[in-house]
Amino acid sequence: MFDVELRNSVMLRTVVETSKALIENISFRVNENGMYFSAMGFAKSVGIDFFLPKSFFKEFRCTEMHTFTMSTKSLINVLKTSAPNESCQIQMSSPNADVVHITFTDDSTGKVRKTTTRLEEEPEEPVDRPQQTEYYSIVQLDSLEFQKEISNLHVFKVINVKTTTDGMIFSGKNETQKFETTFKSTNHDLNSSIVMEIRQNTNSDFNRDPLEIVSRATISDTVELRIGKSLRVKYTIGDNGYLKYYLASRIDTEDEMEE
Repeated sequence: MFDVELRNSVMLRTVVETSKALIENISFRVNENGMYFSAMGFAKSVGIDFFLPKSFFKEFRCTEMHTFTMSTKSLINVLKTSAPNESCQIQMSSPNADVVHITFTDDSTGKVRKTTTRLEEEPEEPVDRPQQTEYYSIVQLDSLEFQKEISNLHVFKVINVKTTTDGMIFSGKNETQKFETTFKSTNHDLNSSIVMEIRQNTNSDFNRDPLEIVSRATISDTVELRIGKSLRVKYTIGDNGYLKYYLASRIDTEDEMEE
């Protein structure tokens, strides 16, 4: 069996709400180290890799590996019933159980809300973690700044991400407009959260929709971008937890970003 308890469901809810536009089902794995899921979505152009470590939980008991699949929609419906001040307990009686129990408790009032959700069939083939590629630039910046600048480019179908020794540039272009935001690598503000390691210049186009979805996660103060032929977006959870998105670059050449 496994029986785990989070102090609240805010983190899990944010991750699932961000992922719901990318994937229909979430296949979880729980073992003695924590809770995981990996998935491919958006026509297999976006990989998701999530790990919530044991240390992040208020209580954690798992006697053997459990894997279970839930509809993203069903899980969102459950998590939406919770409040930020309520703990979130997740239970399965055995690895072969066909339901999962999620309970929310408000210690200040004694209110307890119990839910039971039938599980989906396990995928015929397990989803492997997305394959990592070589990254030539690493940029860390404020996650809300990242969200804001990607949102500012919502009028374009394609977002170009470019890195040089001078910094990182987000841009969008169509027949009538061009927007461009530059983050300088020579930022001398001691309070700035921007850190850059430019090993090699990069210049890649990404579909706006999945990139905009990924930028909304903001579950940590900062976000790390690793840029190469693909883009890895990483939010850190606690000491060793994470939410990673892997976005494939556009391979066609007849889009709005071509000069």
